[in-house]
Amino acid sequence: MSLKSCLILSAVLFSISAARAEIEVQAHYNLKGAGGIRDVGCPQALKDHLGKAPDLARHGSPKVMTSSPACRRQEYDSSIKFEEPDQCYSINKNLVNGDNFVVEAWAYALKGNDGGWHTVVANGTGGTGFLIAQEGGQWSVLVGGIGGTSLGKVEPEKWTHLAVVKSRGAVTGWLNGQRTCNLPNLGGGIENFSLGASAPGKEPFKGWIAEFRYSTFKPGKFDPVSDFLMDTEQLRVVQAAEQK
Repeated sequence: MSLKSCLILSAVLFSISAARAEIEVQAHYNLKGAGGIRDVGCPQALKDHLGKAPDLARHGSPKVMTSSPACRRQEYDSSIKFEEPDQCYSINKNLVNGDNFVVEAWAYALKGNDGGWHTVVANGTGGTGFLIAQEGGQWSVLVGGIGGTSLGKVEPEKWTHLAVVKSRGAVTGWLNGQRTCNLPNLGGGIENFSLGASAPGKEPFKGWIAEFRYSTFKPGKFDPVSDFLMDTEQLRVVQAAEQK
């Protein structure tokens, strides 16, 4: 292939990629390249794969679980197993703020009905900020100073995709790619971001967390079919059913 042809092809591929890239990833955490052996200790620091967001420090001794959502297994094969109240990953920094963003996580609850709040993702805390969590038998979002809203029923021992989308000031909750509720305004909070608990020993989650991602997008440009960390074909079916 001539140099001119290579340059033309590169330009075409770049334009296609740019056209599809409606979101800009700000933070992305999982065990890609760091898992693979069950019940060994998880890394001391959980690193953002793009190097844009800070490392999350390990608290306690969460272990590696050799399980991941089926649609994500080409990316990584392991998740973080949270069993004890002191276990989480955190940083004294608030990651999610502003408008036009999506936060999403893959979680696996070991109990179908676990009383109280059990944090998958904390941005701030339940007092000031928001949690994506298990509350009893429901997946819920707790907004500080306002209260909790259910995303849907917990199905134990099943990988579940949880998401919150804020677009032009309107906030919605999503469960497995389906919009399930409207939410109060959220974002910000005290200087804390954590996975597995809101802080060591506080609202701990009992189960596995495979992945977290925080992305931003231009106003009106979020597309659940292409912009969630889920199987695209499955999402098309879900969205088509929702529109009937």
